[in-house]
Amino acid sequence: MSTSLDLKLHAWQSAVDEALAHAMQSVDAHDTRLPEAMGYSLLGPAKRVRALFTLLVADTLGVASERAMVLAVAIEMVHASSLVFDDLPSMDDAKLRRGRDTNHRVYGEATAVLAGVGLMNEAFAHIAKAPGLTAPERNSLTGQLAHAIGTDGLVAGQEQDLHPRKTTSQQEALTHIETVHRRKTGILFALAAGGTASLADLQKVEHEAFVTFGMNLGLAFQTYDDLLDERADTALLGKDTGQDTTQPTFIKLLGVEATQQRARAYLEAAFAQVPAHMPRDGLVGQFVDRLIETMLSGRQSLTTGAAAPSADHGHG
Repeated sequence: MSTSLDLKLHAWQSAVDEALAHAMQSVDAHDTRLPEAMGYSLLGPAKRVRALFTLLVADTLGVASERAMVLAVAIEMVHASSLVFDDLPSMDDAKLRRGRDTNHRVYGEATAVLAGVGLMNEAFAHIAKAPGLTAPERNSLTGQLAHAIGTDGLVAGQEQDLHPRKTTSQQEALTHIETVHRRKTGILFALAAGGTASLADLQKVEHEAFVTFGMNLGLAFQTYDDLLDERADTALLGKDTGQDTTQPTFIKLLGVEATQQRARAYLEAAFAQVPAHMPRDGLVGQFVDRLIETMLSGRQSLTTGAAAPSADHGHG
């Protein structure tokens, strides 16, 4: 794999962790445990896949990393928030996340809910006060972030995941699964690519192509993650496994081989959207290949020879 990619990932992983820690330093909750609970889920060991993807797209499009970092931090905050909510007893009732006790098992359910809300709020605040962005750029990213969270994004996806509607055919069931994946996982990859494209001041049609590019990559990521969840154990993933035993999945409906083919088709569809900007053999393509290899091999680091953070898989 590319030495250039390794160098960038090493540098950006450290920069993202530093930016997240710096952002949390400004959180003032008046002597409550809230900042600690927020930091527990945001600052713990993680791959930072969505943030690194944001910075890679920015690098390819010539967007300054400090400008793209604003979006990367906001996305990581929203992602961490969504994991806190997903893990709650009223949702997935998970015990482990990223190799540690879930937030509500450490701080209690009420504080976990407030920490999730706090992280989501901080994501908007981080964009709103970013000095390196223009007012129109801040407005655009705020709108895109709200869309990603809302009734066609994370919130709707979680509701659909919790209460799937009855389907009368395999095609309806497959459509339901893909819709949940789009709203719970694909949407933040779409935000990473589309938001960064908006900072590059691309034309509307190009911006929409990047949104679709990110969405399809997110769908591929989630499909590969489901394949991994099917055969991996809790110690490997650092999270509860077997959470989807009563839910319809691609694997249950199609089998492993056809699910693998579906994941590859999502990747092909992604790179077909923006071939001029994102050649399949470019750095972003190498990053995607590295991510998939890391997931399927059980390695927990995206960089070669690096210390391995706890796994960061799954919806959200």
